[in-house]
Amino acid sequence: MSIILATYVSYGQDTIRAKAHHSKYQFSFLVGGFYKSFFGNRYIKPTTFELGDSFEQHQYERSIQTPTGGFKFGALVDIRMAKHWYFTTGMLFCYRKDIFEYNSDTVKKYNNISYTRNIHNVLTYNYAYTNLEIPLMILLKLKRISLYVGANIPILSYKVANYSYIIRQSYYPISYGTSEKTVKNLEVPFKIYPTWLLSYSFTLPKHTLEPFIGMDFGARKSFFIQGGLIFTMNAKQCTKTI
Repeated sequence: MSIILATYVSYGQDTIRAKAHHSKYQFSFLVGGFYKSFFGNRYIKPTTFELGDSFEQHQYERSIQTPTGGFKFGALVDIRMAKHWYFTTGMLFCYRKDIFEYNSDTVKKYNNISYTRNIHNVLTYNYAYTNLEIPLMILLKLKRISLYVGANIPILSYKVANYSYIIRQSYYPISYGTSEKTVKNLEVPFKIYPTWLLSYSFTLPKHTLEPFIGMDFGARKSFFIQGGLIFTMNAKQCTKTI
């Protein structure tokens, strides 16, 4: 007695196209870096007083937003909805930074500086966010060019806040010094980063490489210019007879 088994293996291949470029499901890896800049003036103008904690509401007034860098990497899955249209999601590891700086004379003028070592006389806010983010994007995939449009949504963030602040060391004569305080916490951020990516694909025998450029949009008129590489394993088919 003999048994014949036929096995078909694929990567979510459907009947429209037999190429990886048009697979029903396509798995990719993304790695890239970005540079943060701003629309318009980086100086944050004073606002009118509102009820509540004035320090929390106005802590960035009269500060200068500083350009920073960062990076991201992770895995993506493209789910084909139509011939050239995909829904893209996955998981990304992102490192983002926010830096706000003051002129020391501005801090002395607008704050009640005392001996107390607190973070109310801040000279520099330096925030580092290590995020787990879920991308939710629509992908238009043409022969060589792909355009992703959507948003990255952080689901978990490890925040390291480093405050450099001014303290009064003596009254007669008046002298000032600086000190630092670091606060670390794990949080669920309520943020959304709208994003777009434009890539161009190079097909190799076993892989597809897609260099990309793009932009993420952040709070306070900031944006992240980004670039990197999307790496995709081409779909494979094989039939075995035992």
